[in-house]
Amino acid sequence: MHRSRKLAAHQVKVEPGVQLTTTSQRLFAPGIVTVEQGRVIHCSTLTYEQAHTEWVGGTIVIRLSADGIPRAYQDEELIIDH
Repeated sequence: MHRSRKLAAHQVKVEPGVQLTTTSQRLFAPGIVTVEQGRVIHCSTLTYEQAHTEWVGGTIVIRLSADGIPRAYQDEELIIDH
């Protein structure tokens, strides 16, 4: 079983070219992102408090890595699952 990490922020921005099966929306405020094995597997608007979610504040940006995998960044730092 893979461990995932849920993070919430004031904003989640999805850069052009990133295709997530969960949505085509590009801005969530506030937003929540789920990262598993370094890959963004879900993002959405945060509408209620969710268990096991880490509030990081600020802006999370989802962009494609060089190998085409959607990854999450905050302040240009890669967000990893831990």
